Amino acid sequence: MLDKIKQKAIIALLVERINNNNLWASPFFLQKAVFLLQELCKIQLGFNFYINKHAPFSDELQDIILEMRIDEILKQESNHLKPGNLIIGINGTQVISKLKEKPESEINVVIKIMCQYPPSSLEHLTSAIYVCKSPIQFRKSKSDILRHCNPFISKEESIQVINDAQQLINSITIPTKKQTA
Repeated sequence: MLDKIKQKAIIALLVERINNNNLWASPFFLQKAVFLLQELCKIQLGFNFYINKHAPFSDELQDIILEMRIDEILKQESNHLKPGNLIIGINGTQVISKLKEKPESEINVVIKIMCQYPPSSLEHLTSAIYVCKSPIQFRKSKSDILRHCNPFISKEESIQVINDAQQLINSITIPTKKQTA
């Protein structure tokens, strides 16, 4: 697990990249992005996620985001087109610069996924990834568990989303950094 300074720097870098790709970085959208970064890309940020209101959520991450806003690493943009959008605050660039190794490849994977799905589909996908990666063995099928978490999803759609999530989990490869002598 990373220390809080590195956690904040990686989250700030992620917000910066989300903004650079013209995506909406609301606190709930950011929860999904950090979940993908941690669970699919194996960046050990140390957040514990659970399903809350149809998508993975971390109380610890919510607290860190609030701390980052208080410390002016992030700020909430006043934009009627993107209400609640988080952007880099006056101290954000300084925090990002403290990262010796930036997880660029991993963040690029997350951004690519987030660009491919509208927010509601991303909610279903991240929930499906959570269900697929859960170490707990259930008596119900994964699609039934997903439907329990997301009651507005049909049986057919839940099966498709579980299949998509499993394919995504199996297909993620992060390019390794070249080693120098």
